[in-house]
Amino acid sequence: VAPWRLALSGTPFRDDSGRIPFVTYIDGQSVSDFVYGYEQALRDGVVRSVSFPARGGTAEWIDLDDGEVVSTTFNDELIETEARRRLRTAVTTEGWLSETIQQADRQLSDLRQDDPCAAGLVVCVDIDRAKFIADLMARLGIPAALVTSEDPEAQDKLDQFADSSNQRWLVAVQMVSEGVD
Repeated sequence: VAPWRLALSGTPFRDDSGRIPFVTYIDGQSVSDFVYGYEQALRDGVVRSVSFPARGGTAEWIDLDDGEVVSTTFNDELIETEARRRLRTAVTTEGWLSETIQQADRQLSDLRQDDPCAAGLVVCVDIDRAKFIADLMARLGIPAALVTSEDPEAQDKLDQFADSSNQRWLVAVQMVSEGVD
């Protein structure tokens, strides 16, 4: 019988609400014996700083019910279905995406002046979207490594990205999550 067990996870829950072996639960909630959090890992230099800046803009679409053009900004309060439509419109429209990607690349260039290893990550909902984004970035002159679960060389590409200060952008879907350094 081992006096100690080491279980490493950034996600102390399961989709099926089942209990994780060797984890202590109090009132249905998992309780850590020891926590090594993001802030400490950042101080120790074992993770990169992560930022999720908000970006505004206007999204326009044609309402399928009445054929009217709907135009809204990201500052407008909307009901949930319209807010989803606004976001879906923004992330599938090359104009807004192009501007957002170019702005993000300029910000990354500024960050790399102080930290040449700074990099950007674009997390996509599916493989088609990831390919679209990587292609759009290439057309904008912003090369990005593309890693998807269908690519047999995905792990090699992730390793190359992690080991290179020359690669600035990574576009991924279901590849960069728990367990990836």
